[in-house]
Amino acid sequence: MIAAMLLMVGASEARAGSWSPQPYVKPNLGVAIYGGSGVAATGVGLGAQGGVRYANADGPVPLGGTTRVSGTYTLVAGGWGHDVRVGSFFGPQMKLASASAGVDVFHNGLTVGSYTLPGAVGVDLPLDVTVGPSAVYLLGGITPALVFDSGRHVDWKATDAFGFGHEFEWRVGAAVNAKVFAIGVTYSRRTVAPAVTSQGISIGVGIGG
Repeated sequence: MIAAMLLMVGASEARAGSWSPQPYVKPNLGVAIYGGSGVAATGVGLGAQGGVRYANADGPVPLGGTTRVSGTYTLVAGGWGHDVRVGSFFGPQMKLASASAGVDVFHNGLTVGSYTLPGAVGVDLPLDVTVGPSAVYLLGGITPALVFDSGRHVDWKATDAFGFGHEFEWRVGAAVNAKVFAIGVTYSRRTVAPAVTSQGISIGVGIGG
């Protein structure tokens, strides 16, 4: 859900260099549309994330990754939401394509009118790919999630949405990555209990390339 706002500029930011960590920081900015099970609302997410990127292009397959912390507060008409997470992601980083998988531990929740998604701890298991040179590329990914609250588990038989796990998200986007500046736009869709979906348009700006 609110995690939709957090993946904006992807693994291609770390395609070159050595294992020496490169710090980065960027805002989390996005618009989310919530719908289903009597819920209809639009929210604006504001927050920030920071961490380190690391890469090594000297081996037979260039490798790279990111470790970061992130927080986002979502303002919704008639409610609010929050998302705090710590994650690390790693994978092959080639010149015209990359892949990244990892573990993202989160705590998030949402209140919209009479609907409440209770705050809970969970683990996202994202898989993302990019296609294109590091300067301009397309990205896509999926994220099944495990949530440690049975009230947050989606009943997939009760919804037409595709997914597996306790929650599920898919996303597509594009990014431009300069030497010291990166910007990306991502559309994502996440299904949470009880059969509520959030659709997000996220904008990411990175500093520290």
